[in-house]
Amino acid sequence: MDENAALVRRLYEAFNRRDTEATRGLMDPEIEWVNAEEAVEPGTRHGFDEYQDALRRVREVFRDAEIELDHLVESGDRVATRVRMHAHLDASGMDTTMPQSHLWTFREGKAVRFEWSPDPEHAFRGLSDSSS
Repeated sequence: MDENAALVRRLYEAFNRRDTEATRGLMDPEIEWVNAEEAVEPGTRHGFDEYQDALRRVREVFRDAEIELDHLVESGDRVATRVRMHAHLDASGMDTTMPQSHLWTFREGKAVRFEWSPDPEHAFRGLSDSSS
């Protein structure tokens, strides 16, 4: 029970440590990363290498980015989270905190899909939509 929720927690811990190998071990090699239109890297990426490439560009804008988990709900193979990303904006030199939501999908103990939104409730609506 709550197996996928534990995986999400491990993913955020690896993200905050910038531990690429730990992240790789928790994600399917063909992971699909879906970014909102408002994202630094909008659109969908496929595969771990594209995920890492997009993440590298995000980290260029949002230096020292860390994820703080606020709320998490697991439903079957999906996990919805509300998080706050703390980062230093390179362009302005200011620190910022951005609420967001993430919707994760798992298969056989690996993340196969990650959907990001600047709307902190988006993932929870997506979780509800998948159960209807």
